Parts: sequence; structure tokens; C-alpha cells
Amino acid sequence: MDIIIFKTTPPPEEKKESKRIKIDESLLAPPEPNFKKKSTSKRIYTIESTSEEKTCLLFELAKKGNAADLKKLISLGININAENFRGYTALMLATIRGHLNVIDVLIRANANIFLKDHKGRTTLHHAVIEKKEKAAFKLIGYMSREQRSILKHNAFFNEIVTKFESRTKKCDINAQNVKGETMFMLAARYGHEKTAKNLIMQGANIYLKDINGKTAEKQAEDYRESLRDLYPKRTEELYQSHILIFAFAKNQAHPLPRIDETETITEGIKNLQIDKKAPC
Repeated sequence: MDIIIFKTTPPPEEKKESKRIKIDESLLAPPEPNFKKKSTSKRIYTIESTSEEKTCLLFELAKKGNAADLKKLISLGININAENFRGYTALMLATIRGHLNVIDVLIRANANIFLKDHKGRTTLHHAVIEKKEKAAFKLIGYMSREQRSILKHNAFFNEIVTKFESRTKKCDINAQNVKGETMFMLAARYGHEKTAKNLIMQGANIYLKDINGKTAEKQAEDYRESLRDLYPKRTEELYQSHILIFAFAKNQAHPLPRIDETETITEGIKNLQIDKKAPC
């Protein structure tokens, strides 16, 4: 008996038509951040700028160590000893960050080294606390011998002042040559303002006399007279330099207050006055 097998083939699948859905590609893109573009224009400070703006800029430049712009700001006229909300001056901010060039600019613009913040700390306190040895040496270098001797009696400053004196060359600031002339006399006579002011800050005696009985101021006057006929322009330049040098010499920027016998050295330093706080 024969067996017949029938092969069945599955019916062909019906092709389904694919439906294409159009999608807005803008919906898939991430949303653009809504950032406001920062203005690239620099703010210009002029003579008409308010004192608050100038003071805030003073602090910023001191923090960043921008000595070049700081000089321009000082030329506009500003309270160089202004304080922020902590009682910090620009000199303190520069010292904390170790900006030596800014320290030079501020002190030469009559910044007071001995002002204190709201916790009673001076600029030198901050230099020692922050371990800014070079900044501390810079500050001490602007002090007179008398001021350094007073600080040496303070236990907090004794080590740093002693270290400074051991590293600097021992030299008599008021030494006189065979003509009786001191270093200050020579610097002042030839109109070297920077050197003369540094000598004053180091404790140079401006009232010493040479072998002819002339002080530094009298020597400078005689020197100008000797050049008047031959070099009138140079004479005028010297005259302007001499005015600045001897005005600085007679009105020393930051003399320490006299300390009575009943006061201790620490109390004498505490009695230093503090300027009004800055608005920022």
C-alpha cells in the first residue's frame, strides 16, 4: 500500500507597509543653557569715581598683586589706609598674599605699617602668622632702628626681627666720611629721592652737620646755587626733589608714639590710632 505525503507550504506573509513618523529634530536636541553673557568691557575708574569704588578696587589690586594699576589708582587720590569690614588695610591684604612689589608701592604712598585690624593685629602680625618671611623682612626694612628695637622687646616679634638683623649687613646708617658727610647728605644733595627716603626710614639723622657746620638741607641749597647759572633746568629739577625729600624727612610718615615709663611696650603699640572703616 503506497503512502502519499502532501507537503503544505505556509501562506506568504503579507508585507506590512511601514509608516514613517516625522519627528521634529529640535525636540531631541538638548536645551540651550540660558547663560547671560558676561560683559567683556572693563570698568574705567576716573577722578569722578566714588570713593567706595576706588576703595574696593584698591583692595582687589592689593590682593592680586597688580602694582602697575595700583600706582595709577593712587594717582587719582585715595585713602591708602582705608579698611574693609574686618579692619584689613590694603597693605595687610598684600602682605598676607606675599606681594612684595605691592608692599613697596603702598608704603611709599604712606601706607601705615602699624595700623591694626579688628582683632588687634598689625601688618607684621599677619606676615608672621601667615609665615610670609620675605614680606616680614620687607616691612621691618621700612622701620627705623628705634622701631625695630621696640619690637624686639615683644616676644611675638623678637625672633623675626632678630633674624632680619642677622641677615642684613651691619652698617652705621649715620657714618660720616672725612668731610663729615653722611649717606643721607649725599643722596639728598644729588636729588636721589628713593635712596634718601629709604635712609630716613632706616633711621638716618637728618640734622647731622659736616665739618663746615652745614646740615644736609644747607648742603643741598648750596649745591643748587652752584649750578643755577650753568644748568638752570637741572637746578629746577633738584629744587623739586629737595622739597619732596626734606618734607618727607621732617614729617616722617609713621613715627611710633612716645611710650611713658608707666606703660609697657605692648600697651604703647596698642595705642596706635586706626582710621575709619572702608565702606566695602
